[in-house]
Parts: sequence; structure tokens; C-alpha cells
Amino acid sequence: MEIMKCLLATCLLFFSFGLGAGEILKNGDFEQGTLESWYAPLRGSEGQKLQTTYKDSTSGSFCLRVTGDPAGKYNKNLWLNQPLPPLTQKREYLISFKARSNVKKTVDKYFQVSVCQMLENNQSIVYTGPKISLENHEWAEYTFSFSPHTDARKYIFFVTASNLDADDAVFVDDLSLREVPALKMPEGEFIQNGNFETGSFQGWNWPLRGSRGQELQFINRDTDYGRYCLKISGDPASKYNSNLWMNQTVPVLKQKTEYIISFRGRANVKNISSKKYVKVSICQMFPNGGSIVYTGPYVDLSRPTWTHYELCFMPDHRAGRYDAFITASNLDLEDEVFIDEVSLMEARSFSEAFDPAQKAQGDVDTINYNEYTYTLDKNTGVMTSLAIDGEVFQPLAKNSGVIYVVAERREYLLDGKGNMSKDVPFQAIANYEMVDDMLRETVVFTATEDANGPFKLGLRHGFDSSKYRRIINSLHPVRVIDAKQNTIYSYQKAPNDQNLSRLESFQYVCFPMAFLESDSSYLMAGSLLLDDSVTCSPNIPMNTFPSVQRNPLSVKKGDTFRFEINYKRFSKTENLPRDVWRFYSDHTRTNIEALKPFIPPRYTQPRAYYPGNFGTHTYFVKEREERLFPNSNIWFYSWHDLLNERYPIEGEWYCEGKAINNKPFAKVSAEEVRGHIAHLQKMGHKCALYLRSLANARLCGSKYPEEWYYKAPGVSLYGGGYELPLPEHVAKEVGYNTHKWASFDLNNEEYREFFMDEILQALEFYKPMAIGWDCMVGRLDLLLMTATVYDYIQKNKIPIKCAINEGGPLDQAYNDQVIIENGFLSGKLAMDFEMLRAYTTTISCEERFNLFHDAVANYFDNARTWLSPAGLAVNARYIDYLLSIRPELKEKTKANRAKIGQLCQLRASLYDVGHGACAGYMDEAKPVPPAMLQFCHDAAGLVLVNKSFALRLPTGADTDENHAVAAWCDAKALRLMLWNDESKPYAVNLKLDQKHFASLGWSAEDMKAGRAVQVTPEGEEKTTVTITADGNVISITGKLPPFAGLMIFAEKAS
Repeated sequence: MEIMKCLLATCLLFFSFGLGAGEILKNGDFEQGTLESWYAPLRGSEGQKLQTTYKDSTSGSFCLRVTGDPAGKYNKNLWLNQPLPPLTQKREYLISFKARSNVKKTVDKYFQVSVCQMLENNQSIVYTGPKISLENHEWAEYTFSFSPHTDARKYIFFVTASNLDADDAVFVDDLSLREVPALKMPEGEFIQNGNFETGSFQGWNWPLRGSRGQELQFINRDTDYGRYCLKISGDPASKYNSNLWMNQTVPVLKQKTEYIISFRGRANVKNISSKKYVKVSICQMFPNGGSIVYTGPYVDLSRPTWTHYELCFMPDHRAGRYDAFITASNLDLEDEVFIDEVSLMEARSFSEAFDPAQKAQGDVDTINYNEYTYTLDKNTGVMTSLAIDGEVFQPLAKNSGVIYVVAERREYLLDGKGNMSKDVPFQAIANYEMVDDMLRETVVFTATEDANGPFKLGLRHGFDSSKYRRIINSLHPVRVIDAKQNTIYSYQKAPNDQNLSRLESFQYVCFPMAFLESDSSYLMAGSLLLDDSVTCSPNIPMNTFPSVQRNPLSVKKGDTFRFEINYKRFSKTENLPRDVWRFYSDHTRTNIEALKPFIPPRYTQPRAYYPGNFGTHTYFVKEREERLFPNSNIWFYSWHDLLNERYPIEGEWYCEGKAINNKPFAKVSAEEVRGHIAHLQKMGHKCALYLRSLANARLCGSKYPEEWYYKAPGVSLYGGGYELPLPEHVAKEVGYNTHKWASFDLNNEEYREFFMDEILQALEFYKPMAIGWDCMVGRLDLLLMTATVYDYIQKNKIPIKCAINEGGPLDQAYNDQVIIENGFLSGKLAMDFEMLRAYTTTISCEERFNLFHDAVANYFDNARTWLSPAGLAVNARYIDYLLSIRPELKEKTKANRAKIGQLCQLRASLYDVGHGACAGYMDEAKPVPPAMLQFCHDAAGLVLVNKSFALRLPTGADTDENHAVAAWCDAKALRLMLWNDESKPYAVNLKLDQKHFASLGWSAEDMKAGRAVQVTPEGEEKTTVTITADGNVISITGKLPPFAGLMIFAEKAS
């Protein structure tokens, strides 16, 4: 039998912890049939032995049997022990044993195996070791790892029972104590003991236990991968049950490098709910502590079989520390989730980079259609080259068109003719057709059998990156990368898919489309079917565009995965990026019945919002009301019932948008809200009634049906990780400390009708002049809601306008104003303003004073901030210039820092206006140059001049690296602004399309009759410009100092 034990021990993948060499305990397997080497002086009330060897064992002949005697004076603390030799400091030791229980009533009873660590004077410091589960009547294995206490000098091994009855029995076998060898991680691995093959939690911190002190994280043998895995259970009575975690610190990750966090998992969870989850993630932290984001996949709690999970990510630019976390939330006692092979490694491509110089293989068919010329491989049926208008976008070369599957970290190529693969359970069919003067490529993968993944299914085409400038990706904020860079992002996250993405804070994917920029053109490439889920991965591998993929975790026979790419070339002599986005949006389609009336966009006519400066919410505070500029457009923020996320018209509720003593979260009544809106609007202000999609996660399944809540892939509640701390007085009343956010699902027809009815009642009761949508972008169901409301308003001729925060072109079609929040400090640069020129509505950009104070602190003190590095660099350019002309501001005083922040905010506001957006929240940046205030007030009610090349800088467009020009007009007024965003003077040489402006009712003479003002963050002065007309061009010339704007105000008599 001893030989069998040794043989079994060698099954460990990396380490051996069986009895034998290295064992510290003596007679831990009790195979001598005695308690030799053990000290067991305690007996029952009649002198009977309560600890004996017993012929019942999982291995060998004997084990230890422990019973109790309630009449015995030792019954509360019945022990046997064995003195140990000194243990080595800073080393790790492993206690392991097997046990089973025959205890009927377990209340107030326990059984523990531990090491007593003592001082030199024999005073105990701590008993270190696990308690067994007395409910478990089958043999179970227990392990516990620890390092000696720094003050410990003596050690005794204890087996302790408490309050057992006479008919109770606990059986223990194979007691072991061994030093754990130092971990040797595989090359390139960042996580220690991620496969748990040490049989311990070595490398992991796991301090949290259940309500009775029991373990909820176990080392378990129920795995298909090696010998051990992690098992996680829950305990609703435990204070840790909503956030049960274990973690370890991992080495610092390299910036701009791709990593993969992966693991295997399976679940045995009976009552799956949106409140339960298990997640393996990397916590990215600021260098000095404080989490930024938890990045990693969730376990699908509905999958009882082992499934591989992985997520690809790049470290957040602000991170300097990293921890690996395994987190469980709200599991029940009977739930079981198993985790194994947790890994963090640098990502490596399994696909070859495309080399345009490698000769193509195989014969091709050439197809010519109008300006399109493309070739199809005769063997595979896949497109292998593409030229449009004579410009070659995809050269004919080896692997220039590839349909592929990656499985088990190996790439397999498929043809596009539906032939079965002998290597992977997929087939693919490719199709090519001309649609609306576009070439449409469609590839459909079909699974030929059930199979566990993960798999990577993809389509990619090669291009010569050296011949192109940039790849412009349709995200918000827009992601613009060099043609030699790669990126990855997923549109419309799919269930049972890894949905690989690299997203910045608050960034989302607008469209499954990107375009490639050369010196002469833009090549649009993407799906027009908005229902498609797809991961876009340009330059993965290198020199591939377009490159699209899906990453299913498993497949069922018959599952299909569809890829669509529409190609169209746009000449740069006739088009700007806004024209690409407009064309794309105008040709989108959907198969979602409720959304079909709104896709492609219906309301694309030019329109404007109300005249007025965009003002901050009053919070029902008189002082904030009095600082508003006359006739402001007010974002009437968070007036609603925050705790229920509802929009009532009676009663009272807690409201984040009302402040008492300058602190939000006061109670407000429906009548008070109505009265305040009426009061503000009587003064000439226009209030946008704040509405959003957020939900209180705590009310899911109780106050509101679970079906009303949006669920992201993996059954987790969307947004469930965001929590808003509640003030003490609110928490005391409601019984919880944080407001945990989720999102309502607007695809749910019942909820959508409920919300629509609620909105209409609120509009009738409060009578605002606008709707202000927040948290309503980035998902088709949210677009459905805003489009439905806008359509209703238009059809019923309700005199109200709509504004949306952080919307894209499709959202723009169903609003009169689109808001950009926090401008360049949050990473929204020139291309973000350009995207919102796809359609013609008012654009406003809200700049917050506190963020500029943060940016100033970052500039001088390198203070930690979430703000965009690119935006901070833009801000720093101005501070450099400001300090060069005003050196007195270098002195570190509160007043100087505040002044610099105020001027930075005004500079950013002028930047926004130059790019076509009315600057908002200037009431927080006083004093503001009067001309600047008047300009933004007027422009908000005028129509933006949006035609490409209607305004041209010397570079040919209306923006270049450091300059931008925009104009607004109607029949009576015209406003034009040219911004110089550099630290040197600028010679103004602006060209206007005379024919286009004439169609709008404006001539050079009309503009001459206006006034010109030169505006800087520090003030304004009248200036002189020359305006002339020559043929089809109106020319405006003059001079601008550094960081200054030219504003032209022109009026016509009524």
C-alpha cells in the first residue's frame, strides 16, 4: 500500500506532496494502527479514549477516529498534538489531509487541523489551519498553506474537536505537513500557481470565509487538467458573499503591449440570476494604489462542462500596479464553480503578417465592374486583390485574402466554397456582389459539429501599410491610428463570445466600420447590417485591412457566423471623413422589426437647437441660478427619483440634482420640480428634462421584473460594477450604502411601453422645452428608444427639442443637439467633431472647470488623473505659452492655479467653437469675453454650415493640425469663427464657397457689413479683416495672434 501511495503522488504535475521524503509529521497516516508520535492525554468522563485509530481509510488500513463526550470536561477543546521541529521563516508550508464526518447536528461544533505557532516562552500566537465541513459525510481532501509568523519560535501540530456528541465521529487520514518548494512558473507566465497543482493556495491571498468561519474556496480534485483545481461556493449569510475574492500581485505589465488573461471554468449553479457571477480578472491600479478597471472574462454559470475563457487587453495608460483576482458574487451554499489553468501571458499572433512582395499562388478570375476591379482565387473562391478607380487597395500576393479558424493556438485556412475542413469543425461560403455602387463581400461560417473552443473565426485581406497614412475607426471617441498600428474592438457584443476589445474609459463602438486613408482617398470597409456582431481587428496580423473576427467559446452544430464587408472609395478632392460617415449611415440596415422604421436614419434635415449658452444645472440653489447667463439652455440634471431610477409626476423622492448646503441628494417633490422648471423658463431659460436608461441593480427581480434589465454576455448586469456612494442620511433610510447601477433593456417591449408612457406623462406635467438624454448611446435598443420618442414628437408636432449626450451620427438623426462631454481632456479631438458633421444639428461641448484644475495639477505636480494623455498634451501646449507671456503665474499659489485653470477652460471652449461646437458651462469660467458669450448664444440657434469644402483653410479643408474654422447661419444672421491653436501668429487666408453661401442667402458684401472681433482666453478686441469676392470664392484675410480666434458677426435686417 505504501508503494501505491508513492505512485499516486507522482501524478502531481509539478510537485509531490504524498507521505515520504520531506514529510515533517510522524505517523500522519496512522498505518501503524496506533497513535505513536502523537500526544493524546485527554479522555472522556469515564476515562474512555475519544481519539483512536480505526480500520476505515481512503488509502491504507487505518485512520484516526475522533468522537465526543458532552459530560467530559475536555469536550469543548478535545485535542491531540505532535511537537514540530523549527519551521523556516519566509518559507511556505502545506497542511493537507483527508476527512469525513458522521456528525448529525453540527451547530456549535467544529473540527480543526492546525499548527500552533508560539513565542519562545510557549505563549501561543495563532492556530493556523482549516476547519472541516461537518456536513460532508464523504471523504474530502483539505489543504492549507501558510508561512510562519515572524515572531514564532516554536510549533505544535494540533487536531482539535469541539462539542462532539457521543454518537458523533470524525475520521481523519493522511495528515501531512511539508515545506512547499518555490514555484517555478512556465516561461512567459505572470500568474503563480494558476493551475493549483501545488495542491495549495500558494501564491494566492484568500482571507475571506463564510458566516461560520468555513472555507468557501477549496483546492479540489474534480478537474480534467492535472490533479487539482479551485472550487468556489457561497454563503448568503456571510458579509463577504457579494464580493468573495482571492488575489495575487503580478509583475508590472508593459504599456502598448497586448496580453491575454485566460482560464478554464465550469459551473454547477442551480438558481442562476443576474446577481450571481464569477469573474477572473486583472485589476489595473494607479501606481500608488486605487483601482482603475477590472479586466477579464466572466464564467458562464449555465455551462456545466469545462470551458476555456480568455480576454485580450492592453494595459491602461494610467496603470502602474496589477493584481490577478478571482471574484465570486452572491453564490448559494449548494453552488459550485470550478476554476483551473488561470494564466496571464503576453499575446502572440498565430497568423503570419501579410507581405505584399510575396508572389501569389494559384489562378484567379478577374472581375471588372465600373470603377471596381477585383480577383477571386479559382481554388478558394476568396477575393485576392481589389482596385477602385485605379487605386490598388489589396495587392495580389500570397495570402492576400484569407478565411481562417484558430483552434488550440494554431491557424487553419478554409476555402470559401463550403468544403468541409478535416482539421476544424467549420465550413465557409464566400459571396461577392455589387450593391448601391459598393462591392459587398459576405462570408458565412457554419459549425459542422458541437465543439468546445475557444475558436477564432475570421476574414482578412492584405494591404501595403507603407502606402497609407491612417486607419480611422468608428468609435466614440474616434480611434485614429497610424496605418502601421493595430487595434481591436467589438461591435454589438455577442453571447458566448470573447468580444475582444481595447477600449478607453467611457469609449464605445459606433459602427462596425473603419476607413483607410491614403494621400488621395478614403477606403470605407465595414458591415452595413447593424445587427451583426463582429470584432474589428485592423493590422492583426500586420498589414491586414480589413480584418474581422469572431471568438466563440463553443459552438453547436449548425451555428452560423456572418461577416459582411462593403467597400467604397471616396476621393479626398470631393469628400471629408464626415461624408464617409454620412454615406455609411445613409446605407445602414437592420432586421430588427421595431428598429426598421428608423434605419437608415429618417430625420437627417439640417436643424438647430435653441439660442442660448449651455448652462450648468441649478441644483435648486439660488446662487447657481443667479450665475447663469441670460436665456441659457439648461441641462436639468438628475431631477428624477434616483433610488428607483424613475420619473414620477407625484409625491417626493431623493434626487441627486437637488442640493442642500451645497451637497446633492435632497428630497424633492413633483410640484417643486414643476415649479422650478416653470420659474427658470419664465426667465427665458430653456430646460432639458434629464432622462436615462440606468437602473438600480438592487431592485432587479423585486420591484422591477428581471426581464426589464439589460444583460451583457455572460448573464451579468450591464453596468452592475458602477456604484454611487449614498450620503449617510439617505443610506440610513434605504438600508444600503451605495446605489448600484445597471441598465434597463429597451428591447423589452413591455418596459419600452412603460418608459414611453412615463416620458409622455412627464413632458405633459413638467412642460420642459427639451429632453436631455444621458447614458443612451452605444446600443441599438437605446437608439430604438430615442428614435421612437423623436418620431412621436415630430408626428404629433409637440413643440419640444431633443438633445443627447455623447451621441454618434445615428443618434444625431433623432436629436436636435448632440453634446460632446469634456472635450479634448477626455480624448475628443478634431476627428470627434468631424464625425458629428455627418448630419447637421447643433453640436455643443461641455467643459468642466474642475477637470482643468486637475489638468493644471497634472502639469505642475504630475498629479494622478483619468484624463486623456493626448488631451493633457494639448492643454500643456497652452500652459507653456501662457507661462511664457505671464511668468508671474508660475508662482505656486491657489489664485494662480485657479487663474490658469480658468484660462485653460476658455482656450478649450474657443477650440470647440472653431471645430463647430458651441462651448458649454462657461458660467463656471467667468470672466468670459462678451463676444465669445454672444457668439455661442447665437450659434446654438443657427444651422451649422456643414458642406465639405464650403470653408477652406490653405490646406484645403476646414481643419488642419492647429487651425479650425466653422460657420453657422440662417436667413437673418451669420456667425463665423476661425481658431488659431498654436503659439505663434497666424496669417488668415480663408476661402469660402461663394455659390454655397449664396444658396444660404449670404454674400461677401453681407459679411463685410458685419463686425470682426479677435478673441483670446484673456479678452477681446475689434479687429480688421479683408473680405473680397472673386469668381466662386469669398476670401477673408487678416492676422491672428497665438491662441486666438477670429469671430465674424453678420446680420440682415428683418
